[in-house]
Amino acid sequence: MRSSFDDRLVRTLNAAAQAAPAPQPSFPDGVARIRRRRSRVRAAGAAAVTAIVALAGGVALWPDAGRPATPPASSVVELGPMRAVDFANAKSFEQVWPRALVSLPGRLPDGRTYTVEAALGNDTYLGVPSDDKGLYTPVLINGRTGAVTSVAPGVSGDVFGGLSITRNLIVWLVAQEKDGLRTRDVWTKPRDGSRPATKLATFEDSTITAAEAGDTLYADVHPLAGNETKNTIYRLRPGAPPEKVAGSEGWTLANGTWAVTSPGPLTVEDLQKPRPRVAPTFWNVATGEKITPVTPAGGKVLSCIPSACVGVVGDSIVIYGADGNNPIRGDGAAAKALEDADGTFTNTGRFVQLRFAIAGVDTSGSYLLDRRTGTVGEQTGMTAMAHDVIEIDDPTTKKSRKAVFDLTRIP
Repeated sequence: MRSSFDDRLVRTLNAAAQAAPAPQPSFPDGVARIRRRRSRVRAAGAAAVTAIVALAGGVALWPDAGRPATPPASSVVELGPMRAVDFANAKSFEQVWPRALVSLPGRLPDGRTYTVEAALGNDTYLGVPSDDKGLYTPVLINGRTGAVTSVAPGVSGDVFGGLSITRNLIVWLVAQEKDGLRTRDVWTKPRDGSRPATKLATFEDSTITAAEAGDTLYADVHPLAGNETKNTIYRLRPGAPPEKVAGSEGWTLANGTWAVTSPGPLTVEDLQKPRPRVAPTFWNVATGEKITPVTPAGGKVLSCIPSACVGVVGDSIVIYGADGNNPIRGDGAAAKALEDADGTFTNTGRFVQLRFAIAGVDTSGSYLLDRRTGTVGEQTGMTAMAHDVIEIDDPTTKKSRKAVFDLTRIP
């Protein structure tokens, strides 16, 4: 599942985009600062007036419109001795992890562009084709031969507003319309191709994020028929109707089956306000467990997953486990840029993609940190991380080859 502000923008705003008034001039810059995929911003449209919260792979809380934000209870701890990582002198991805760089076709055989959404293993990559008409059923791309096959031959439909990669499944949406009523079919297929694609459930016009636990798929469903409608999480099982998870209204999946609370509708002005720097409380909808990561003493939290966080202490970026363990201090950041820094984790928390400006540099850079080894690499461009994969090139370019960084190839 992708990792940042754009997917929530797509999730909550697609239905209103056609009718919404033109955005204020400053709004696109605000979106761009924390965007994850430029092509998704263009596809979503520029209008925006509702809630955006969960940065899957790193959650930051926005204050609810009309009400002050209520910080969750969390402990404040002194981080122990920290490993130091020098971001200012980071080498390029290609130099640090040369085996992780993969070359894929720049376009599909039919000429369409596409975005790479996941590394599935065995040199297989999941892509979503696109052209001026929209987004389509995902495809599988062989990294050795360049061969392209549809995930679901004979099934056509727009995946805009819902694509998830779980432990065993690829999950996407197919839009339908009959007699003026729009619905979304939830389709799944095993990542290993062991069975054909199947339709699991149908919802009213919605956007969906999915997670998997055992034989159950959890779907965070956000209806698009009105800005006041809150997310609700459902259990989906083959052969059974969708079942609401008790108490899940207003919660949204953020990292696997871990969910966070979602604020009410937000205005453009709300989005431009400073984010509260507190750790969110995560609720595991499969087990009922709740976790609130710690906050570093004298510091602020930028983003978290249940197992790790990115924060700021003094003039340094800090990356640490949710209980304060294994802290890493990132040296070289420009102090004035730290308020605008952000971090996005892989689901496991091993890798974190960071964006901030280095001291003496006017523009922000993008970096990848391996928390296991303390190794850091600098990324070319600002394309953000999808499911264990980063496109090095802008996905809308017309080059003959596409450079892709595959995190699963890093030992």
